[in-house]
Amino acid sequence: MGFALWVNRVAHLNFRIFDKPAVTIADVALQAKAWAIDGGLDFIVVDYLTRVKPVKSSGNQTLDVGEVATGLKNIARQINIPVMALAQLNRASTKRTDKRPNMADLRDSGVIEQEADQILLLHRDDEDDNAPAEVIVDKNRHGEVAIRIRKVRRSACLGGVTLITPNRHCIKTGKIS
Repeated sequence: MGFALWVNRVAHLNFRIFDKPAVTIADVALQAKAWAIDGGLDFIVVDYLTRVKPVKSSGNQTLDVGEVATGLKNIARQINIPVMALAQLNRASTKRTDKRPNMADLRDSGVIEQEADQILLLHRDDEDDNAPAEVIVDKNRHGEVAIRIRKVRRSACLGGVTLITPNRHCIKTGKIS
């Protein structure tokens, strides 16, 4: 999809972007609650998990990521909406024969694995960015796991969630604010 077409498509989406530098989980919770009161909030996308910081750092990255993951789960429950957090993989899968990632490959994954209702992983056999990728359901609290849903290409539109931009915390609802 060309850039102009992409911009036109995004311009017509119903979303808001919360792009505060050095954002904490408390900031995300406060903003999400405010937007939920101000006309509704349907879905939150956090790009990406480790860019959101705990209210007070423990000095331990795994504990800090765990606090943020738990905070996102609490937001989802309090507002009753889905929250999707993008997370980085460690390099363990690149050293295995079968390079398909699993949830243990999530960086600082202990609490992420515990709190997540679903964990979806992308995998591409080929190093070509335009090759099809598999969507692997590695955890699904309410359904089947380890299913390769379908092969998707980089330009595929996955439902209504089409805006996932680097270095931004995207919250999909009404307007850019």
